[in-house]
Amino acid sequence: MSRPFDARHHRLKAATRDLVDLCGGGERTAALAGVTAGQVSRWKGAHHGDLIPLAAVMVLEAECGEAPVSAVLAGATGRSLTGPAAGDDDAAGLFGLQARVLEQVGRLVGEFAQATADGRVTPAEAEQMDRGAAEIDRTMASFREALAGVKAGRARLVGEGR
Repeated sequence: MSRPFDARHHRLKAATRDLVDLCGGGERTAALAGVTAGQVSRWKGAHHGDLIPLAAVMVLEAECGEAPVSAVLAGATGRSLTGPAAGDDDAAGLFGLQARVLEQVGRLVGEFAQATADGRVTPAEAEQMDRGAAEIDRTMASFREALAGVKAGRARLVGEGR
């Protein structure tokens, strides 16, 4: 008999899947974490009880330079993470990041329209949309870092200050 999982469990599993993807997939993640590919599969399986250990989170997030699992853990207590300092090309990156966010949001809106066309959302459809939302979250975090760089005076928008 399977046990029911709460929303936090599913959010942590989604963040684990994101982390595995950021690290290059299951095989590479297994090699980095020193576990089997089967174990990695259990960590990211939505209906499996195994959760990724903290030691693996630390190794993998350091490897990929992003912290999706840590962000979920922080969010569970009402906190958030701050990213590393943005680079000198913050302003130039804003335009590309904005375009990427709009593209990702458009894709998610389309997925939502398809999923709700029959009046209900299946767990598989919810999973697909959650992956799209996670992608938007990552891009928005980069966008906000670039904006912070502009506000801090590290970069200017094109044509500004002439």
